Amino acid sequence: MQEISPEFVDFGGLEAGWGIKHAHAYELIASGEIKSISLRRDGKARGKRLIDVESVRRFLASCSDEVSPALSEHLRRARACRGKGGSAKP
Repeated sequence: MQEISPEFVDFGGLEAGWGIKHAHAYELIASGEIKSISLRRDGKARGKRLIDVESVRRFLASCSDEVSPALSEHLRRARACRGKGGSAKP
């Protein structure tokens, strides 16, 4: 049986496939780094947002594999706070 690779995924598929959560996905969509479409019936305010898989792959391929020192330090502090039962805010 041939495996089908989807052209679009919903937010659940985006997180399952690439670990990109809903809020971060909306930031990437707003900045134009990944593409999406919204399926809605005429006259309806709500619909189903689907994310273009190829744009996600292009975005990830363009990302640097180096972590900035500032981000690395922020993550270290967040982990330390969580370990002490505190907030992860700086």
